[in-house]
Amino acid sequence: FVSSRDGCLVLFGGLLHALALTPWVAQAWAPLTALMQTTGLVCLLWVLSHQTEPKLGAFGAWLYGTAWLIGGTGWTYVSLHRFGGLPAWLAGFSVLALSACLSMYLALAGWLWVKWRRNQMAADACAWAGLWLLAELARAWIFTGFPWAASGYGLVDVSWRWLAPLVGFYGVGACWAGVVAAAVLMLKSKPVGRQLVVWLVAVL
Repeated sequence: FVSSRDGCLVLFGGLLHALALTPWVAQAWAPLTALMQTTGLVCLLWVLSHQTEPKLGAFGAWLYGTAWLIGGTGWTYVSLHRFGGLPAWLAGFSVLALSACLSMYLALAGWLWVKWRRNQMAADACAWAGLWLLAELARAWIFTGFPWAASGYGLVDVSWRWLAPLVGFYGVGACWAGVVAAAVLMLKSKPVGRQLVVWLVAVL
């Protein structure tokens, strides 16, 4: 397992990503959604970029995805408990189980990224973008799909939306994830000033 500090950081990132997609955040200030979502992914990538064992990368990504999807699919609890008559504890467990299972796609992405990482910013950022895309597509399509809380939702009110006609909804999310990865990797090797520029690009 990852360290307790890394685990808390990953959990915080996942919950921040989930909170970013709530209507209250978008109504308060539209770019705040992208800012919170980006900060959440930075937390995950910061932890993954320091891992050397693929299994730790998989666990960190799975933990992040589970927290993200519990928040993003919490409405299923209301459906199961209030309208379906399922006991509260069983409805809560069902949401947890669903989120944990759906996060296995992201866990595989984390495992592969740690295993394949070359410590070359451009190559590693592109690899993460591709793996993020595949993880989101798998979650959206396999077993009829469950596309709720996809990262593209958080980018529709900022400049990233102009890419949508060219690369599609999931392509926007992949490009964003690649830029965020580049920002995190740059932070480890470049002056902070350059990293801040990439951070702003990732958000806006």
